[in-house]
Amino acid sequence: MGSGNKAREKTKSFLKTTRRTIGPLLLREFRGRWYVLGQMQGSGRLACFGLDRIQALAPTGRTFTPPTDFDAATYFAHCFGITRPADGHEPQQVLLRFEPVQGRYALSYPLHSSQQVVLHTEDELRLRLTVYDTHELRMELLSYGPEVEVLAPAELREWLRQSHSLAMSI
Repeated sequence: MGSGNKAREKTKSFLKTTRRTIGPLLLREFRGRWYVLGQMQGSGRLACFGLDRIQALAPTGRTFTPPTDFDAATYFAHCFGITRPADGHEPQQVLLRFEPVQGRYALSYPLHSSQQVVLHTEDELRLRLTVYDTHELRMELLSYGPEVEVLAPAELREWLRQSHSLAMSI
C-alpha cells in the first residue's frame, strides 16, 4: 500500500459505528478475516480494522506519508493475530508444554513463525514462541484446554490457571 491516498472509512465495531480517516499501510489476514492496518489521521496512531466491518469507504483526495520507521515486513513479526501492543511492550519468550495429541497438531500447524521445538518426547512437546502477550494469544491458549500448560512467563501461566479455575466455578 505504502505512500498514497488517504481514505475515509465508516467502520461498524461490535459496539457502534465510527467514522475515521486513515492512511492505509497494509492488509493482513488472520483466521479467515482480512484487516487493514492504517495510520489514524490526527493522532498518527496505527490501528487495524476488519474489512468485513467497514460499511463505507471513500478516497479523500489527500495523500499521506507512512511513518519513517514503519516496516511492513516486520511490523507483525512478533504478533499472534492482528494486535500489536502500544510502544513500550516487548515480545516475550513463551514456553508451552503440550500433551502428545495437541503437540502433534502444533507441530503440523505452527502457532507462530518464531516457534521452536525445545523438547519432543512420546509424553510431551515443549515449544518456545517469541510473541507479544495479547488477547488473541490468550484466547488461543484457552482453546487448547488442559492439553497445554504455560511454563513461562509466570504472569501468563497464572492468567491461564485463573481462567481455567473461573471456568470450573461456573
